[in-house]
Amino acid sequence: MSARLANVARVTLALLRRPDLWLAALRLAGRVVPEQWWFRGPVPSRAYLDYRGKAVYGTPLALIAPVDFIRYVEWCKAFPGPIR
Repeated sequence: MSARLANVARVTLALLRRPDLWLAALRLAGRVVPEQWWFRGPVPSRAYLDYRGKAVYGTPLALIAPVDFIRYVEWCKAFPGPIR
């Protein structure tokens, strides 16, 4: 199993342990799905995910620690709308 896939599994398990964050995670997923996703698939491009991860965490997004992802979803839950 690749390191990326193993980390995605760890992040998914961490999220499954937090049912209070499931709705916030679904909202987050809805925000990152590209427009007209039916032509390219519902996942943002790998280049975008790598850029976002490196910009914020210094590592590709698929390799961030599960605790960091959970903290981010908690933040999204606390601030569900656009910040003005």
